[in-house]
Amino acid sequence: MWSHARLVRLALVLSSALTLSGLHQQRTRLPAGWRVARLLPLTLLAANGAANLAYIAGADSAWQVLDGLSVGISVNFTLLLLVYLHCRRRQLHELLGGIDRLEAATAAGRRPPDYRAVRALVALAFTTSVSAMVLWIGAFGGADTNRPKLVVKVWMPESLRDSSFYWVVFATQIVCTVVITMTLAVFNVILYALMGAVELFQERLSRFCQENFCTTGQPNANTFSIANELDGTASNPSATRPSRHGVQKSNVMPFSAESDADEVADSLEAGSAAPPLPAPGPLCADTERCLRLLIEEFRSVRQLATEAAELCSMPIFWVHSSYTGALLVGSYITIAHSLAAHSGREALGFASYTAVNMLQLLLVSWAGSRATERGWRLHRALAEARWPPALSPAARFCVQQLLEQTRRPATFDGCGVFVVQKANLLSLLGFVLTYFVIMLQMRVALG
Repeated sequence: MWSHARLVRLALVLSSALTLSGLHQQRTRLPAGWRVARLLPLTLLAANGAANLAYIAGADSAWQVLDGLSVGISVNFTLLLLVYLHCRRRQLHELLGGIDRLEAATAAGRRPPDYRAVRALVALAFTTSVSAMVLWIGAFGGADTNRPKLVVKVWMPESLRDSSFYWVVFATQIVCTVVITMTLAVFNVILYALMGAVELFQERLSRFCQENFCTTGQPNANTFSIANELDGTASNPSATRPSRHGVQKSNVMPFSAESDADEVADSLEAGSAAPPLPAPGPLCADTERCLRLLIEEFRSVRQLATEAAELCSMPIFWVHSSYTGALLVGSYITIAHSLAAHSGREALGFASYTAVNMLQLLLVSWAGSRATERGWRLHRALAEARWPPALSPAARFCVQQLLEQTRRPATFDGCGVFVVQKANLLSLLGFVLTYFVIMLQMRVALG
């Protein structure tokens, strides 16, 4: 079973094998061998990043600045990301353990298509990243040694510009490109898997509500709806339905999983560890027991979402900044290369690089929107639930609290600046298009 946690672990092992990063290790302190090995990718990225900044600082024209920024953005961002993942490696593996525990607890609601979306995202992320890397290296692989066309534009002393040293530098940069590609691909897998896990567990809780607390057809006269008792609050589930462009609801802000949520009041007596949800049935024979299990699992899912959003918050901000900058510069340089008849291979390399950045923005935004929409689906399932009149006051209060909690679905954000959803993609593309047109009108670096 290729679950979310297993996909991440496989990606970490593959990354460690190709880049010697050691991210797959779960120990608090890495073994001595891996501590030494991880210095290789960090040193390569730091050296290329510093040399790239020196190239930009010494540039004689706007074209050289843009040419240096095109890939230099990814080099320096990847260095920050790799250091960050090393610092938070232990927390990442604890999150994967939490996903495994929730997988077991919600196994009764498992369906065959549960992992189809995350597998498609992971396959697409790796395929496009590797394809772009091959095209990028191929675009510069036959460069003239008298005028070095490096994979990453860097400053080099004259002693290294000799033909005998050029291919050594070029081979080193190929290794650096592999490190960049694998690190970005692994982070994308981590992000897709964490968002997908939050989405999946909320979906399973929705199924549990629909199959155990909801009646089909006309409401039963012997049951009642908690939502109808809240004076219009969530009484119309369709009123809280997310729009096509993201979550929109008047007077209610979406709850960020990174913020501190008020815990659902535990008026029911519950054990310290939540047992697995029972297999779905028509209606719960013991409604309060099923409700207690639902509350415990909801707490676990919310806690997972909180910790995952906190872990990914800063990298998400970096990712969007890096992809947006690379999209703007890369698309502009692609046009400039296309206007030069002798730059066909370079234009292909920049076009593939730009397309991958665009695709990654689309996939991240789509995954974030799906996780938020599943939170609203859980809220609607609770709003539509029918409860027996014999429900105790304590249980009724817990349902009311749970319904209020789910009105604020967990979200992933970038340092609190924006929420990851499809609506924000339009803003980013509008920003890129605006400055792209300005640069074309000013003919920056086009002479």
